Amino acid sequence: MPFQICAAAPVSLLRPLAELYGCSEEDLSPTAPQLGAAWTARNSADELLGLLALRFSSPAYGAEVMGGVWTEQERGEVALALLRSALAEQPLLYAYADETHWPVQALSDAGLSPVSAYLQRSGPLPQLHLEIPTGFRLLPLSEVSDPADRWAAQEGYSDLIGHTHVTAEATAPNAAGSDDTLGCLAYSPQGTAVGVCRVWQEADGISLTTPAVRPEARGIGLREAMLAWVCARARRRGLHHITLESWGDSEADQAWDAGLGLTLKVHTPIYAPAR
Repeated sequence: MPFQICAAAPVSLLRPLAELYGCSEEDLSPTAPQLGAAWTARNSADELLGLLALRFSSPAYGAEVMGGVWTEQERGEVALALLRSALAEQPLLYAYADETHWPVQALSDAGLSPVSAYLQRSGPLPQLHLEIPTGFRLLPLSEVSDPADRWAAQEGYSDLIGHTHVTAEATAPNAAGSDDTLGCLAYSPQGTAVGVCRVWQEADGISLTTPAVRPEARGIGLREAMLAWVCARARRRGLHHITLESWGDSEADQAWDAGLGLTLKVHTPIYAPAR
């Protein structure tokens, strides 16, 4: 089946992107300004076989590959051609290895390999008894009013693949419907903000992304202490369930999370070119 790859205006692809992801164009509107380049694959009848848009959202890993291929005929070849077009424009990128959108073999043939993963775990709220590292302090986010501290703590995600640039919206009080009375911010012995954990209350539990910890405060048990603090806070409120998500966490952190007794619901590898 002959097909052609053509550059496209990203804004013109919002409707097929929304159809591909099963959402509305309005849901994608916050993402639209971050789309910097795009390509389509069409057959000789001008039917859309697939599309790829680059979302320039990652501080350390360039652009996220969005879109996918929905033709079954020569699916791998179409995906590979789209990926090669993107890599020629933007060598620093990453993609989620979800067979629904991008065949894993096409990602490999394009020179990408697994570097981390998106994980979602859920289950009963774990009972953790961990000490906060000496000299560090954890405060409820509701007691942190300095925007600079919130921003600095949020930057703990910046070098992890899958996370996006810090924004004022992400650091605002109760951002995106989170509950600042359940979340926490970590201060170093020197009084600098080095970590944050935002929490959303659900019907009978909480949902959260694993804590952001700046590089200088990693490997000392702070991340684990923050999770223990959040779980204890939720339990005192009478909550019993947790949904824990992570993007780009280290293998050691993923292994620690696996020991929490939660059920692994989603495991999507994240692929990127060798660096």
